[in-house]
Amino acid sequence: MKGIRRILWIIILVLIVTLFLKPEDNKKVLEDGFYENCYMISLKESRMHVIVDGKSIRIECPVESDVEKADKIVDIKVRNNTVDKITWKEGLAEDKVESLNLAEGWINLSVYGKKKISAKGEMYIKTGKEVRRLSKAGSLLNRDKVSCYIYQDEICAVIVEGEENLKSVRVLLHGEIENIFHETVKLTGTMPYRVIIDGEEKEYEAGKDVSFSKDMGLARVVCPEGKIKFLSMKRASGYPEYRGDILIYSYEEGFVVRNELELEEYLYSVVSSEMPSSYPEEALKAQAVCARTYAIYQMEQAYFGEYGAHVDDTVNSQVYNNVAETESTILAVNETEGQYLSYEDNPICAYFYSTSCGMTSNVKDVWIGDGESPAYLTGKFQGQPDKQVNLSEETSFYEFITNDQPDCFEKDENWFRWNGIIQYEALTKHVENNMKDWIKQSPSMYQMTCEGETLGKITKVLVESRSSGGVIKRLSCIGEKGTLQVQGEYQIRNVLCPEGTKVTLQDGTEKTCTMLPSGYFAIDNEDQLVLTGGGYGHGVGMSQNGAGAMAGLGKGYEEILGFYYPETLLLEAY
Repeated sequence: MKGIRRILWIIILVLIVTLFLKPEDNKKVLEDGFYENCYMISLKESRMHVIVDGKSIRIECPVESDVEKADKIVDIKVRNNTVDKITWKEGLAEDKVESLNLAEGWINLSVYGKKKISAKGEMYIKTGKEVRRLSKAGSLLNRDKVSCYIYQDEICAVIVEGEENLKSVRVLLHGEIENIFHETVKLTGTMPYRVIIDGEEKEYEAGKDVSFSKDMGLARVVCPEGKIKFLSMKRASGYPEYRGDILIYSYEEGFVVRNELELEEYLYSVVSSEMPSSYPEEALKAQAVCARTYAIYQMEQAYFGEYGAHVDDTVNSQVYNNVAETESTILAVNETEGQYLSYEDNPICAYFYSTSCGMTSNVKDVWIGDGESPAYLTGKFQGQPDKQVNLSEETSFYEFITNDQPDCFEKDENWFRWNGIIQYEALTKHVENNMKDWIKQSPSMYQMTCEGETLGKITKVLVESRSSGGVIKRLSCIGEKGTLQVQGEYQIRNVLCPEGTKVTLQDGTEKTCTMLPSGYFAIDNEDQLVLTGGGYGHGVGMSQNGAGAMAGLGKGYEEILGFYYPETLLLEAY
């Protein structure tokens, strides 16, 4: 009996030890070879705990067995699952990351300048005692200081510690909508302000304007008690005024301008630019949370890291300061301070758009790609009571788009329904003039089969595939000499919109389009192309007019967000 008890205790002990060991730490076997820029967590009593290729490894290390070290970057040579040689990396430098482009392989540091990242360079993040490989490049821009190991004038490793600073944001300001470079920069301050160029500081009175020359170094403009007003560019609200600091860099192509400010203050002018300030308070709060979430998500991606920015001021990120902040947008931001939406411990990609057709779509059906749509970005009916609707069949979609939908939140919005007429002759010319450029820009989205180089006169347009939410996934333009197959919501809206295309809204208003309002439309092939559609925008995530309608029905911002982004959590970033 005692023997059985002893065996049971041994089994229990083994189970307990196994539970407390991290699964990755059990993967002890390393193939023979040379491993560069590993993070050595500890070396003690001939045992090394090290991060190799992103994996946590514990391995025998008889060399330098009398040494106790921790938190070092090392190269190790492994033979027979034992460390045979250690090379300690030197050249530790603490600095601030000004800009970066990991695709091109460089990081620009405040003091040490622009450095190439070595071919086998690594990035690590240390939080308390936990060390792991850093996967989000934007995190480097969110720190006041990082640790870099510079070896042979290249960065071989970067280490960041602690929590990143999400309270401030760097915004790239466009000169013109399609151009990040400014031909000239002229500005002033609403209160006394300072200009610092290469360490030299000069003070100016409020209203005194300053222009910048292209042979200057980095310029920083500071207006602590007021705002910085640009006189060399205009937005919808006139000459824009900015909170925070303005940084100006001179490039061969022109000036690059960056605005550095508090995230909450940035949101004041995002919410006003993305949603009318006259909307109900709860809708504005929902927009504020979406905008903050999307900003935090993009801050971790570093899409504009080459210019030292997290985001830009256009629809590439979120429209910022095209319309000036208002009391209502400031209130909406302040009352939701720090709140963002999370799914599986990460900020969500909080897509939003103007108006639905009564349905939303899965993200993978709008932006064609591999993988499944996350649970919070799936298609659903936009109204109450909730109902299961599948619009993948043409007859079902046609019935939905041509009949009244009294249960939809946005049934009274102008863009909820629209129609348009396109002449085949105009469509043919549009496709012939642009087809080569379209295919060059997005070759995977187009497939052309024709006898020569052109389709000839287009005589019919057919929907080949439609999502359950109603968006067209793929269609064919059929010509006398061939066929052009197009997939993707954006591409389809562009292809079927010749110059001068007009659509008529629910109230009879006529609008000229540069691209179709949405990808949710039915097609009738008659003597001309007749489109019957609904909605404005891509149809993924939150409909802003839907949020406004829900708020008008007495729904709070948390309920609105829960409807549009199911299975997410509302958390606080700070």
